Amino acid sequence: MAAFRNARFLSTEFNKTDEPFRVEEAETINMPPLPTEKLLVLGGNGFVGSHVCKEALDLGLSVASLS
Repeated sequence: MAAFRNARFLSTEFNKTDEPFRVEEAETINMPPLPTEKLLVLGGNGFVGSHVCKEALDLGLSVASLS
């Protein structure tokens, strides 16, 4: 019996699901296409590299940084 002290017991009451579930349609959103051009910035954590990363992201490029 000691093994069951912290166990969670499932409810066997059937009256908890009397109301039907409400399902609403999700809203459609328009997303811009993913960038296809990629840029690898060596030293992206430095002063110049961080600015290069920011400019590239502003231009819509996919940026990866290796420091």
